[in-house]
Amino acid sequence: MNAPFNKSADLFLKYVDLKSRLSQEVPFLSNTFGAYQCKNLIEFGCGAGAHSAALAKAGFMIMATDYSDRLIQEAKTYTNESMQVEKADLCQLPELIQKQKYDGAYCIGNTLLLLPDSSMLKKALTNIHSILKPGFPFIAHFINTDLCSEEKNRFGPIRSFPHEDGGELMLVKSFFPEYSEHHPGVSLMAIHRKESGESVVLEHHQNHFLDISPQDFSQMAKDVGFKNIKLLKNFSTDTFDPEKDISLTMVLEA
Repeated sequence: MNAPFNKSADLFLKYVDLKSRLSQEVPFLSNTFGAYQCKNLIEFGCGAGAHSAALAKAGFMIMATDYSDRLIQEAKTYTNESMQVEKADLCQLPELIQKQKYDGAYCIGNTLLLLPDSSMLKKALTNIHSILKPGFPFIAHFINTDLCSEEKNRFGPIRSFPHEDGGELMLVKSFFPEYSEHHPGVSLMAIHRKESGESVVLEHHQNHFLDISPQDFSQMAKDVGFKNIKLLKNFSTDTFDPEKDISLTMVLEA
């Protein structure tokens, strides 16, 4: 499996508003796993490791994993007695992880939609189910690609930073309905807006998303053994509305 954010990892780390995300997402994760009395958790697609570090600080034992070497490097800065970090391919789990059974798992930030095709998504869900104790939760999070492809939702917030050569560095994230082979996609672009007013594109990274509806995702999860599936609005207890909500959080039981 490729690692779509290996090349764009530094831009991704700079673009994400971690403070805002952690303030909303970590309480939901902590409360949900706490309600199941989870102790040992595993994260897939941990990125720079901030979510796992926050949950470790909250008292959970964490195995944080990612397939990007660059992001694993960042996540390992959080390693301590409550948090391990390992490189792992969701579709081919290393033996270290396969032989364990976890109380809970989570995969947030569109990691699952970045898998190359639906067969690999099903393999990933099968693997996640196989390492969870029966009745314990898996929390998945990803965008509603149908809504993000609409014109009014096409662009994410523009991040702006001072550039070392003067002017500003602008990071622009956008979604588009047909990136490749009729799949939706995401674009992350770094633009240097010089003091003269000239703009120069420094980097431009694009990745496709799997074009799968929440209903089809739920059915696939049921097919591999998950049950009691809840579809919720972005890290809340409100029911997900596919016509209104940009982001979906799912809680599934093994």
